[in-house]
This record gives sequence, C-alpha cells and structure tokens, in this order.
Amino acid sequence: MSAAGWIVSVDFGTAFSKAAAVPDGLPPAEARRQVRALAIGAVAGAASPMLAPSVMFLDQGEIAFGPLAQERASEAGPKREPLQSFKLLLGASDLAAVTASRPNRLIDPDSAFVYRELIILYLAYLLGLADEAFDKTNPAGAAKAQLRYTRPGWYTNRTAADHAFIRDLFASARGALTLLGPGFWRMPLSYEAAHRALQANPAPVFVDGGLFEATAVAVGFLPDPLTSVERLLVVDIGAGTTDIGAYIAAPGQPLEEVAAARRVLTVAGDAVDRAVMDAVLGKAQSARKPDQQAALWRSLLSVIRAQKETLFELGRMSVRFDGKPVVVNLKDVERGPLYRSLVADITAAFSASLDAAVVDALKADAPGISVAFAGGGAALPFARDMIHRIKATGQRFTLTALPECPPWAHDPVFEGALAPHYGKIAIALGAALAPRDILIAGGVRF
Repeated sequence: MSAAGWIVSVDFGTAFSKAAAVPDGLPPAEARRQVRALAIGAVAGAASPMLAPSVMFLDQGEIAFGPLAQERASEAGPKREPLQSFKLLLGASDLAAVTASRPNRLIDPDSAFVYRELIILYLAYLLGLADEAFDKTNPAGAAKAQLRYTRPGWYTNRTAADHAFIRDLFASARGALTLLGPGFWRMPLSYEAAHRALQANPAPVFVDGGLFEATAVAVGFLPDPLTSVERLLVVDIGAGTTDIGAYIAAPGQPLEEVAAARRVLTVAGDAVDRAVMDAVLGKAQSARKPDQQAALWRSLLSVIRAQKETLFELGRMSVRFDGKPVVVNLKDVERGPLYRSLVADITAAFSASLDAAVVDALKADAPGISVAFAGGGAALPFARDMIHRIKATGQRFTLTALPECPPWAHDPVFEGALAPHYGKIAIALGAALAPRDILIAGGVRF
C-alpha cells in the first residue's frame, strides 16, 4: 500500500518512540475513527507493540538499536552506557551546537560519531520501523506519507530555523535508510556501514510540520464536535520532559494557546529513574565505596525503566548486585530527597501554569478548566493528586480532571487497542489528527 494521501506522525520519546497514521483530508470525527497507532514496537521486537525503545548502543565497532541495544548494554557491564534521551537533544535551545558535540566515552568509547550523526541513524531506524509497521509488504511505500513530528521545546525567535534543521535531519535519515535497507536494525550495524550511510544523499521527505507535545495531547482530548468554548490544561509527564500547556478551543476557530501558561521542565520520568536508583544505592549493603556505587549506578541504567514499572505496580522491586539481592519498596523512593524534589518541581510548575490559565479564563468569565494528563509519568501517584491539593485550597474555580483516555478512543472500531495505552501514545495520535493551521511551519508559533 502506498502512503500517498496519508499522514504519519512520529514521537521520538525519551524512553520509547511512537508513531501513528491517518488518511489525510478527513473530517475530524472520521479521522478519529480511522487513525491508528503504528505497531513500531512489534516491528522492533519490543515487549509492547506500540512502544519502540529509544536507545542505541555502541560497542566494538558496531551499533545496536532498540531491544538489541538494551540487551547488549546489559551484557556490557557497568563501565558502559547506552545512548538514550534523543528527544532532549532535539529539544535543545541550540540545536546546531548540541548536535555537533560528541557523546562521552562511556557511550562512544572510540569517539566515532557526533550527536548529529547518531540522531540521523536513530531517525533512519525510526522511519524504518514506521515504514514496516505501515505496510510490511511494501515498506518503501510509506516514504510517500506526509511526515509530522513533535518536540518539547520551541523557541519563538528560532522556530522556522529549528523546523528547517529537523527537516534536514529527516531528509538525511531517509537517505541513510534508503542505503541501509529495510530491517537493517535487526543486526548490529558496523561503524563502516554507518559512516557510508551517513554519506548518502538526502532523500525527499515530505515534512508536513511539527508540534509542541502538549498541543498534540490537547488535540486528542478536546471534544468533537465543539459546541461551545472549551478550556483545557495539558500535563504531559514523559520520560525526559514535563510539558504543560493551556488551550482555548472555540467552534470554527483555530486552537489557541495561552502563552503565559506554557512550561517545559527537564524534570520527568528520568528524574523518577534517578530517584529509584538513588534508593537502590541506599539499600545496597555491598556498594558502600564510591567505585562500587558508580558501578551499581551504571549497571542500573539499562534495566531501571522496566524495574520502575514493577515498583509502581507492585510496590516493590528487586535487583542483584555483586551476587546479592537489593530490595526497594515504594516508600523508600517516596521518602528520598530526589523523589520529593521532583514532585515539588512538577507541582510548582503545574500550579504556576494553572494560575496563568485561570487568570486568562477569569478575564473571559469562563466557568472552569478541564485538565488532561498524558505520558508514562501521568500514572505516578502524585500526578492527579496535584488537582486534589489545589481544590483543597478552596479556590473558587472549577477544575475537572479528564479520564485517562478520551471517549473516542474507546470506539469498538479500535478493538480495545488504543484505550489501555492512550496516555503513552497520545502525542503521536494527536499529532496525526492535528489541523494544519496549528503546525510548525514557516515561523508559525505552535
């Protein structure tokens, strides 16, 4: 199947990348029925079909991607680190300078690549996953889709330049993928092959535009059709960033952002990882010397995200170090200084953003604001408690916490595939569904 006439959106998340597709030109209600989350996790060989691990691992002249990278990183021991958190690089305030720098020697021991080259290779992997998930029998046909992407940080004075920079990264990635071929990520990629791919000519890529991540979430949570003015505050707690935005949706009008309410924090799920790792260090009796603690810390990097899921689901987790089990309870983490600090930081940002949204709403005599949570961190216990704490102050303004999944995603047409994972794939779905008048293109602010 050719992707001509389709929109494909990609969300290169800090922990997991996601993608979605929808036919172009449909009325909003019908687009919501036909949008689909692409199973890029299944194509990557990951545990979750819709979530592809955002990770690379460089070792002994080879690059591994996704689950293979996670496996190799866990086998390499505590003296090495995988490359993760691509979104933080692409959301940097100075893209050109950051991407021209080199990773540390724990990530790239041979100093064989700069970040720009590694990002291009990762995007080639991501595009390849999306191509195959779109149509396994004709992955090259997906290259004809109109591509959309999301980003946590947009800087008004450089919006057009940053969009052009990211568009060029995608073109280079498409060129590299053309040379490497479908499924290249199923085996480690030699440095020699990687450098040849990086020399490939950029290939045509139809970048439809970009979107602030919270805006993408808002698109999916707003009702359709709109019968009255809706005000929505989005709190997207991802792995690398917490993105907060406030929006006004009026019938027949473009979605409007309350600029004063926007917040982007580099305090999110990764900070929770560090808090959990800190608790592990505190409980590990066999890691009391600085070199032992450093070794334990590095050994946790490749497993902590999966272990964290167990901790918050079951209330405890266990890892082994130096042949001995280290058991950590949820209370150990919640009492720790790192966890308490991140909760305080996110709560303060939420309160400041909400204050700005309320001031704007009161000027328009609006009766209240709905609040939508998204991202893997939205399931953390403190997230929705932020609303309850604010309500407890007696503020005379209606705050309504929306369900974790909007009603349209429960439609039987999806056969239950979207609802259980909606918070984690909300950005990719919303970016695919977004009207063009709110995309980043030619200096448009969103």
